[in-house]
Amino acid sequence: MVLSPGWLFPKRTGRAGQLDPALYLPELITEQGVSDLYAEAPWEDLDVDPAEPLTSDPDWGLSLAKIATDFQVLARDHKQAIWETTHSFPILRPRQSAEPWAASIYSGRKNRSSHAREKFRAWEDQVLDLIRRTGCCDLDILLDPAFLRFPQKSEESTWFPGREALAEGRSAPKVLSYALRL
Repeated sequence: MVLSPGWLFPKRTGRAGQLDPALYLPELITEQGVSDLYAEAPWEDLDVDPAEPLTSDPDWGLSLAKIATDFQVLARDHKQAIWETTHSFPILRPRQSAEPWAASIYSGRKNRSSHAREKFRAWEDQVLDLIRRTGCCDLDILLDPAFLRFPQKSEESTWFPGREALAEGRSAPKVLSYALRL
């Protein structure tokens, strides 16, 4: 199946990403809707088991095995943050100020993202140091599907719940968990 450009990370304007009112459904982001979504723990559906490496054989040496094992541990430990990175729903500042649950959700997502990013950066530093010291592989190994990571928050794209349906002229989803299903 060929996916259209921007199906997951559509283009946006400006670094902060301006919300296009025609493609954003703030009524989906309710306390009950978000609570129901988080109760389902959709991040548990992520497959973070090791992909078969295309560029290396982890059995070839301890260094490559350590790189792969450490990455998989990180991915398993931070499944929720990985899921939240690809399933964003903006909560505007006025709403955070007015509704404590919105501020709590926003700060929780931000904290999980920050902690995961720091852990992945530390892993990358260890990988680069290991590669430099041992010469076990080239940096190209990080392009292997086994090690690809998700786009950073600062990248020029953001996904909004319901935007696909609205952009395609379909009716808007009524429940946040349905809007976030790909």
